[in-house]
Amino acid sequence: MVNAFTETLDEVRESCCERIENVAKDYRERVLIPLCKKHRLTFVSGMGSFCFWRGNTWISEEEEARRLGLDDVADALETLYHEALARYDCFGFYVADITKTDLK
Repeated sequence: MVNAFTETLDEVRESCCERIENVAKDYRERVLIPLCKKHRLTFVSGMGSFCFWRGNTWISEEEEARRLGLDDVADALETLYHEALARYDCFGFYVADITKTDLK
């Protein structure tokens, strides 16, 4: 009986992750890559963290982006941080890096 619940949870988790990853790919393509091109940024995500980079400047908080005059980047960070997907999981964890190669 326990195995049946475990299998069901595994199926739900896999389906959920797949759908979230697809939305993250779409968000990356339609929102983040254009922002990175517009502001000459890159985006790094991994190990439970994510941020935008410009030169030697690390932009990881909405307030910092707004201070730099990057309101649209601040709005993107708000979505990445505040769209909770699970108890301790946010949308930004699912978005892949954007490198200079992606911006060509």
